[in-house]
Amino acid sequence: MLIALMALAGVAAPLPGPALAADPPKAPVKLRGTLDFIRYGSSAPSDHAVAKGYFAQYGLDVRFDASRGSQDALVRIASGAYDVGTADIPTLIQFITQNPAQAPRAVLLVLDRSPLAVTTLRKNGITRPADLVGRNVAIGTTDGGSRLFPAMLRLNGVDPDRINSKVVDVRVRDSLFLRGDVDAFVGNDYTVLFNMKGMKVNPDTLSFMRYADHGLDLYGQAVVVSRALIERDPTTVRNYVRAMARAWRDAIQRPQEVVQTVVDMEGTLDLALETERLRYEVAGSILTPYVRRNGLGAYDPARMQRVIELVSKGLELPRTPTVAEVYDDRFLPPYEERSIQ
Repeated sequence: MLIALMALAGVAAPLPGPALAADPPKAPVKLRGTLDFIRYGSSAPSDHAVAKGYFAQYGLDVRFDASRGSQDALVRIASGAYDVGTADIPTLIQFITQNPAQAPRAVLLVLDRSPLAVTTLRKNGITRPADLVGRNVAIGTTDGGSRLFPAMLRLNGVDPDRINSKVVDVRVRDSLFLRGDVDAFVGNDYTVLFNMKGMKVNPDTLSFMRYADHGLDLYGQAVVVSRALIERDPTTVRNYVRAMARAWRDAIQRPQEVVQTVVDMEGTLDLALETERLRYEVAGSILTPYVRRNGLGAYDPARMQRVIELVSKGLELPRTPTVAEVYDDRFLPPYEERSIQ
């Protein structure tokens, strides 16, 4: 009918043309990620999110590298060499005061209870901070526990100068302890316990002096992203957090499946041991009553303020950061994507 009307009007009918080409698919957004330590059970959710296609679902191409600790991870992200990663909240607080313009932001809190602890042997009789006076204690250089060790001592009335602190490479820390070169050392409880089990040490011979039981009720690890990425592409940040939240929910519900990812990547890892490690971390540091009620990533602003003040005072920082400088909760997924019920 339209062609006939056009002919009557002396207008040539248009000839059929080629079909319009579909828009080419958008190239995935590439992000470089850093773990807060080596590849093992506790860091498995990051690589699991890659393997399961959770990032790809949102048009992201993410790859992770191991690191020497939270400080190393934060330096990488602040420098622009990396975009995303994991780091513990106390180290982030200190980093913010030293690098206010470049410091990353936490965008998804993972560990509601800090795993920081001093490990020793039960036979050493070390049950409280005062018992460390005159003892040899191994500490690292880039981990949050070592940085906060003097603060934990001072909070409990112990002069750090009365402790024989020995700065060591984290890779030789365990062997130094087993040889008897040090009486105790600092680290995350889930890291230490299962490293010792892997070295055939009876867990019943170990004793853990947890910071959380001695005045430092801190938050632990969190997903962090660069300031530049937040400002440049908040949608990518939101999608990255959604994928990471999904991976951590898998870790809570199906830990062996998650750990299998890194076992496949690192052939020397023991699946059973690393799965047990992840389960221990989940039970002790993630599934607190608060998280059970409010979901993964939820936090109490008043408690976060106390944590910032504790860390700032304990480390004698030049200033106390604000809660907004530490944790940007704008990117949290809806509750149904974070619920662990």
